[in-house]
Amino acid sequence: MSAAFEGIRPLGDLLRLFIAPAIWFAHLGAVYAAEALICAGPPRSHGDTMSWIVFLFTAAALMCLVILTVRTLRPGDRVPPPSGQTSAWFRRITLLLAVLSGSGVIWTALPTAFLPVCSSAP
Repeated sequence: MSAAFEGIRPLGDLLRLFIAPAIWFAHLGAVYAAEALICAGPPRSHGDTMSWIVFLFTAAALMCLVILTVRTLRPGDRVPPPSGQTSAWFRRITLLLAVLSGSGVIWTALPTAFLPVCSSAP
């Protein structure tokens, strides 16, 4: 390997930064798509179905974020980069994005807990 590429981190480390926001985005899209599909039908009691779907999506997203956090905090078997500062920076940013995405997942699920599901405006 040439000397010019010795300090470059693998693409996987950069992509790891985007896992937490991708989990949040998938949760947001799944919740709103489920609500659009469930509430599009004839008026019935959709509240229980939607509440369970949001609960399951939220639990799955939070579980994925916890797994990401644990794997980020766990010391890996990988070869350390030439400078320890880069590894610590990636770890801190990944954890920060996991916490922000976790709060986004909870924020997305809150309306289902406090507002009526599939209600139409008067």
